[in-house]
Amino acid sequence: MRIAHLSDLHAEGTNASHRAVRNVVESIADSSVDHLIITGDLTNGGRDEEYEEVIDVLKAFKYIDAARLTVVPGNHDLFNCVFRYFSQDDWPPELLQGGKLLSKMYRVITELRDFQDSDYRDAIETFNDVFRKSLRGTISVVNGNPGGYPRLKFLSRNLVLVLLDSNYWIPTVYFSPSLENVSRILRTMNPGGNVLCCNGWLEGNDVLTVFDSPKLKSKTIIVLLHHYLYSQATVAKHWSYFHAQNFGLGSEDEYCRDELCSLLSRYRVDLALHGHLHTTDSYHVHHGRVKVLNGGGWRSVRKWNMIDTENGRVRTRVNSW
Repeated sequence: MRIAHLSDLHAEGTNASHRAVRNVVESIADSSVDHLIITGDLTNGGRDEEYEEVIDVLKAFKYIDAARLTVVPGNHDLFNCVFRYFSQDDWPPELLQGGKLLSKMYRVITELRDFQDSDYRDAIETFNDVFRKSLRGTISVVNGNPGGYPRLKFLSRNLVLVLLDSNYWIPTVYFSPSLENVSRILRTMNPGGNVLCCNGWLEGNDVLTVFDSPKLKSKTIIVLLHHYLYSQATVAKHWSYFHAQNFGLGSEDEYCRDELCSLLSRYRVDLALHGHLHTTDSYHVHHGRVKVLNGGGWRSVRKWNMIDTENGRVRTRVNSW
């Protein structure tokens, strides 16, 4: 089976965004790809017109049902209380530079402060409903979690996808919505509050329950999530300390990221796919035992990941478009 992987479409419901998304999906269709995987941030702000743009393109190239498409949500899809106010032209450059961001954050801080678990569950159910055809036949492993994640999806008798939601960290804002306090939030950027809605989290016991499932025995396993598995030191070196503190899986103590990497290694996961940082990259974690692909750079570097699976073997390479 030939699989394409990309991430972070950030559809904005504009003509320019529609053309860009259409061009990359057309490139994938022209490469005789059997199945398309998109690991989150399909939209820029979880708005109806953005979802409509993505569905329109995917339908045009027949990547819409469970046999042809698998998606997992990203933070931009779920925390629309923040991201619907920003375009890709001003996020995160504007965030890093300050300026207009204060006035925008002033408008959204009340919504962010009032964001509850029920709002998160509503957002993930909206995401699941939009992509319901791609989720048909998936198996929810842990009862009661938002959106039914983690999920298992069998692409063939011996190839299984593990769908994780790595975004479940409800932001905590303790300040009243005044400009002074918004400025204080932006200066401190306490990752413990996830005030930017960019950090991620996974419950280790949920992941362990998935991998302990007898359904995975002797299968080729590909894990999908939105957040990256780079170490904090790597992100600080190649991107910025700001990204390392505010965009990772498990925030500053890295426990969540380290625990997941350990589980991927212990259960001999064949491949992990993610996005979140906008680059296209291949690397290994946990002493080189687990291969990981980042598919977030399709727009900036015009590349996407191709994965070929056959007889239990997984081969990867990068395609340009």
